[in-house]
Amino acid sequence: MLAAARLPLHPRFHSSADCKSLLAQMRARGFLLPDANIDQLDAVPLPQVTHTLLCGYSYGAMLAASVASADYPQLKIDYALVSYPCSVLWALALQRRGWYLQRLAATVCDAAAAYAVALATNSVPAHVPRMLFVAGTADNFTSIAAYDRWWIQLHAKAIQTLQTLQPPVASDVADRAVSHVLAIARITNADHGWLRRESEVADAVVSWWTPLQSMP
Repeated sequence: MLAAARLPLHPRFHSSADCKSLLAQMRARGFLLPDANIDQLDAVPLPQVTHTLLCGYSYGAMLAASVASADYPQLKIDYALVSYPCSVLWALALQRRGWYLQRLAATVCDAAAAYAVALATNSVPAHVPRMLFVAGTADNFTSIAAYDRWWIQLHAKAIQTLQTLQPPVASDVADRAVSHVLAIARITNADHGWLRRESEVADAVVSWWTPLQSMP
């Protein structure tokens, strides 16, 4: 990580060009003096981050889900993924389709495992990433039946992961942990474009995420 206590910049995802661009913006907005350099990015007076909601729509949902919360533990990331293009991922990601799906599944499995351990030990968990999928039942690229099959597979994969833990996780605890991490909002008759249905997406995300602010 770059030396930025309140402005995390991961070297795997932020090039020197990105840092220079950010530096120029911070200078222009008066957050940094004109002669400030990249090493002074940690001086930007950002508010303390308590929770972070990473949102993505369609291709953007694919990208958002690939960001591992473990890379940014101080941000306490949750995910809102709208119209995740699981049926056409092969066309969008080409040879990296498997990588994107593995990244998403790893986030779900790791989060469910952390919550299951907390439940089993009666401890207060650190922040556990949660993931909301919002999908229209008339999506043009991924049918709701395909979504349902994929969500069932994702749920089953997470349960299977919990069953490999030592000591073993009881089946009811495993199911509760996965259900805690995964949430699904189906919007009736909405297609992939969400034309004149945007407010329903916003309502689904806000109603899901707002109660989470009082949780670790």
